[in-house]
Amino acid sequence: MGRFLRGALALPLLALGPACSEAPPSDPITSDATDVVARDLADAAEVFDDRLVFPSALIDARLREKIATYAEALADGDASSVEPVLLVGDRAGRAVKGDGTLDEASANPHGFMRRALSLEQDGEDVIIHTAPASLEEVFAELDANGSIDIGAAPEGDGPPGKGPQGSQRVQVPTLPLIDLSGVELYRKGNDYVRLSSAYVHLDLALDVGIKVSGLRLQETHVVVSGDVDTELQVEASIFDTPPVLGIPLEKDVLVAKYPLPPLGPVPMTIALRISVGCTVSGGGFHVTGGVGDSMRFTGGVEYSREGGVVPVGSASHAPYVVDPRGELLASKQVTTRCSVDPRIEVLFYDVAGPLVKAQAYGDFRFVTSPAELSLDVGVTGSLGGTLRVFGFKVGDLSATVFDERARLWSAPL
Repeated sequence: MGRFLRGALALPLLALGPACSEAPPSDPITSDATDVVARDLADAAEVFDDRLVFPSALIDARLREKIATYAEALADGDASSVEPVLLVGDRAGRAVKGDGTLDEASANPHGFMRRALSLEQDGEDVIIHTAPASLEEVFAELDANGSIDIGAAPEGDGPPGKGPQGSQRVQVPTLPLIDLSGVELYRKGNDYVRLSSAYVHLDLALDVGIKVSGLRLQETHVVVSGDVDTELQVEASIFDTPPVLGIPLEKDVLVAKYPLPPLGPVPMTIALRISVGCTVSGGGFHVTGGVGDSMRFTGGVEYSREGGVVPVGSASHAPYVVDPRGELLASKQVTTRCSVDPRIEVLFYDVAGPLVKAQAYGDFRFVTSPAELSLDVGVTGSLGGTLRVFGFKVGDLSATVFDERARLWSAPL
């Protein structure tokens, strides 16, 4: 999908793999500074937080010299006049497991986007010490010295604007129904909190885009949207536990990462964590029942150089009650709140970008004045993370983008 013009780039781009429309050479790096190197380099890479390790035969004298020159200038305190070496690579081909999830134990599960700091020989390997690079650096280098076409459809009938840019909507791989039935969140003697029957189903899509021109990131957006169907039926008995449990009981039921189609040369990954939890306050009660919810949500972030970081989010939902009933054996207020919390995070190479959370919850409330048992439901959406992946420091993000609550049911005690 992408196209790189030979003789035009000032940085070596390592193992861009399927993002390139022209076949990369199968030889190791040569003296041509614009080489796009074969996938075998990405497959051979061992990726660590602060270094990349390659077989020695794959790193030639030219690249070693460039890194050594930069390291020497860095040690002298001024590397501003020395060309940095940016190392960019796709994830290893064997990093994707048969079920479509990423193998976190792979030596190169996400790809890499690094600035080389120094190099050392270690037996048959070469260790390149690195610092994180950014999409802004890589795309700005292409904007200054080369050309890249990442399949972006131009707006209107005119040609695309100047500089590397692209936008696409990606359908996330279909996720199986996640069955939470029988998950026990608390047990002490005869006291317990468990999900008697529960499930979660997600259908997600990602809208992502980037525009760099004039050597600077101009705008970008990362927006997750989807449908979430949940049902949580809780059974809780708290009699012998101290009157105020007051602590969250949380359990992860799914943690997985899925590869997505690349944005041009950029491997993308979506990380998904689904957790369920309850918070109980008070004691001397038994309660059963629950809530279901069908939610449609949008959450994400837009950035422009003129307007800065803007959170984007909305939700609509259709909650319903599942056979609530309860018994209170002590004269005090009691609350049992249970929720399902999908956390969705987008990664570019191995760097985490924005995350979206869309939490659906149900609250059982015993209120002694007036004496009633009620069931509230709600949905809360929040954003977090950072946009540092797009630049050195575009901005951190923390915002609640929607929060709805409604009482669906109540009955006298």
